[in-house]
Formats: sequence, C-alpha cells, structure tokens
Amino acid sequence: MNAKKNPNLDADKRKPVYFQLGLMIVSACATMAFAWRTPIAVKTDKKAVRTAEVPVEKIEVKIDRPKDLPKTKKVAQTKKVEPKAQKNLNQPIKKTKNTNNDEQHQIDLGELNDLLNGKFDVDIGEKPGLNKAVKYPKKEATFAGNWKEYLKTHLIYPEESIDFQEEGDVWLTFIVERDGGLTAIEVLNKEVSKSLQKEAIRVIKASPNWNPGVDENGEFIRSYKNTVIHFKLK
Repeated sequence: MNAKKNPNLDADKRKPVYFQLGLMIVSACATMAFAWRTPIAVKTDKKAVRTAEVPVEKIEVKIDRPKDLPKTKKVAQTKKVEPKAQKNLNQPIKKTKNTNNDEQHQIDLGELNDLLNGKFDVDIGEKPGLNKAVKYPKKEATFAGNWKEYLKTHLIYPEESIDFQEEGDVWLTFIVERDGGLTAIEVLNKEVSKSLQKEAIRVIKASPNWNPGVDENGEFIRSYKNTVIHFKLK
C-alpha cells in the first residue's frame, strides 16, 4: 500500500520562494561587507574645545552699471602707401662737380701733392722723452766741487736736535735739471727726526748748480740723484 502525500504539506512548492529569499539575504550581506569601513581612532593630547558658532552676515554690494562706451568709427584709408624703391648699390657711381665755393672747405692740390711726396715742414716740438727724468743716465749728475766740504761749511745742526740728543742719517732724492738746478727734493726715510729732515732739505736747496746728467748722445738731460747726510753729535 502506497502512502499518499498531502498537497497542503508539500514542501516542493515553496522552494523557489525560499531560494529567492536566501539569495536576497546573501546579496545584502555581501553588499554590507564591501561597504563596511573600520573607523580609525586618532590619539591626541589636546582636549576638544567647543567653539561658538560665528553668525554669517550677508552683505549686499551694489555695483553701478558701467556707462556705455562710445562707439568707434572705422576710418577708411584715403592715401595709398607705396613701398620705396630700393637703390641698387651695384650701379656705378656718377662723378659730380663740387659746387661749393667756400674757400675754407677747399683743398690746395699743391699742398696735398707736397704731403703725398713727403715734402712738408712740421714743427714736431721738443725731442720725445727730453723732459722725462732718467734714473740711470749714461753719465750721472755730479756736484760742482767738494760735496763733503760744502756740507761741513753750510750744514747747521738744529738746536732742537742737540737738546734732545737726536742723531741719524737722512736719505734724500732729487732731480738735477739740464741747467744744473735741483728740484723735487724728498726725504726717503721719514722716521728720522723732523728737524733733521728740514735741515737736510735746506742745505740741498742752498747748494750751487750741479753738473747735469748726460745721455748716450752726449746731451744734458734731467736725471735723479740720491745722497745721504749724516747727523752725529760729538
């Protein structure tokens, strides 16, 4: 004897419903799993400070409407501009006669021919380098006489230096001119007593003319000369 199924208790009829319901639940869980975010906690020592809300004030600014700009008129070009013709520089130059009658701007052909032929008389002035003082001439300038006797006779020991017991050697340089005069007298060692320097310069200036230096052509020239004057108390 076969058992008969009750149609009201048949579970096969509800399988599609259960399948769709389960599919919806699984889809919802998968969606929640992908959308879920883990909150990140940040540690800080600062306490939260509640700030007062700042009210927002709306400000209306009225802007004047700009005035209408004047309309510009298009001016038609009345004159046609034509490019200037360029000159051909390769063309031969035409000879023209000089019409200037001003004598100040005219050239004497006779004088020009003399200059071209080397016939001219020009004052070139003094010999170059003649006014320049030479440090080492061919023949040095010398004192006209006995230099030591001159110093013994004319040198005066300053009283101030005698009181302070000042001694020393004064080195001097000067220029002997072509006529034998002395110029540009200067003390080389400035550390010597001022009174001794003044007396050395004075006795050099008071000396008579020297014999000037001579160059290789036998001509008198300006030349430098150095000397020393000894100041020593007995």
